[in-house]
Amino acid sequence: MNQMFTRNKSINSILVKFYIMSNSSSSKNGSGESVSGTSTKTVEVSRAIHFNFKIDAMTPEKVKNWYNEIVRVPLDLEDKKKPRGQLYIIPIRCKECSFCWEYCPEDVLVKSETLNVKGYYFPTIAEGKETACVHCSMCSDICPDFAIFTEDYEEAHKEEPIKS
Repeated sequence: MNQMFTRNKSINSILVKFYIMSNSSSSKNGSGESVSGTSTKTVEVSRAIHFNFKIDAMTPEKVKNWYNEIVRVPLDLEDKKKPRGQLYIIPIRCKECSFCWEYCPEDVLVKSETLNVKGYYFPTIAEGKETACVHCSMCSDICPDFAIFTEDYEEAHKEEPIKS
């Protein structure tokens, strides 16, 4: 069985053409040319599949089943939860470099409308994003003045017993 892979750039997908040998005397390929002894089936496959592979299949159903077998899913997907962070901002230290609100992956931070004592706009938590921080520490790592830091939400709100 011959296999030919072509890439359709306009829709950015891979078209897999299977040339299946048959006993028929002639048929036409995708370009309209007559090819003796072959028939053509075209199957669209996700663009996530790499180019350097072979498909040992004869029907679109087998290709679909093969693709479903290679999709990787974490075994403990049900147990996973998105991390949550508590954000702390020290406005007096901020010098409005804007790194924190530009590089926050969750867009939690925005430029405030008020000035700090030094005359700079400091970051604040965006409206509706109070619980969106994932404790990645990007803001605290990138801040040159140490004006912002994060802490794990559960750790920040853990109540410790009072020792007597």
